[in-house]
Amino acid sequence: RRATTRQQQVLPFVEPQSGREVVLIASVHFNPQSVEKATSVTGRLVEEEQLGAVVLETCPTRWKKVESMQQPGSPLRAILDNEMQAAEDVAKGAGKEVVLGDQRIEDLFEQIGVAWKEALDDLMDPPNGWWRTGAEILQGLQLLFERKSTQGSAGLGLWDFADPKLIAGFAVAVPRYLLSTALKAPTLILVLVGLYIVSSLVAYLGFLGDLIFLAVEMVLLRIILCVLLRDRDVILAESIRRTCATPGGSGT
Repeated sequence: RRATTRQQQVLPFVEPQSGREVVLIASVHFNPQSVEKATSVTGRLVEEEQLGAVVLETCPTRWKKVESMQQPGSPLRAILDNEMQAAEDVAKGAGKEVVLGDQRIEDLFEQIGVAWKEALDDLMDPPNGWWRTGAEILQGLQLLFERKSTQGSAGLGLWDFADPKLIAGFAVAVPRYLLSTALKAPTLILVLVGLYIVSSLVAYLGFLGDLIFLAVEMVLLRIILCVLLRDRDVILAESIRRTCATPGGSGT
């Protein structure tokens, strides 16, 4: 049965195999509204004795770095306040399991490398490779904008993010995200700066530069839609299903 009502950024549904309720909290990383939402929803489930476990969109490698840098009571924990640690605090305080349900970052980087090579190979293989690129992008877009859950109710959509508090929270979330990336993945910042410099130089090539931009954009769009979103969604869904199937509890 459902113990949670539908509200902005909160999608409850029943996992069909176990019959247990799952509550998805759509969040913007480091957004104060997402922190408040994760805290309040998780806290209410604890109060109603309906919380079975919390599944976080992260992996052991990333979470170990977060916990080492943002320890409870530390300045960085306050500066980089986030929805995942907020939910973990509530769950652990109630003695509930916290599951790290995302793809291992090591596997993700490897998959991105393979996808990058495949996308480039397809761009160099017209017309069949171009058809494959288009089909992959189209499938990713269809899944991205699919708004119906498997149980027929409305899924997450634009309404969930048309929240004044969430929108205002971007003013805090963006600086936090940039600071977090600079501290935890400085190499990524250097790569982005390098790409910006290269793109500035390519802009002077005229029509040829436009073609290069288009090719790179198609490759990046394919990787984002298929690897970072579609494939990881499957992994997260499987983690949720396994957590629901864990015996010894009937909570959410």
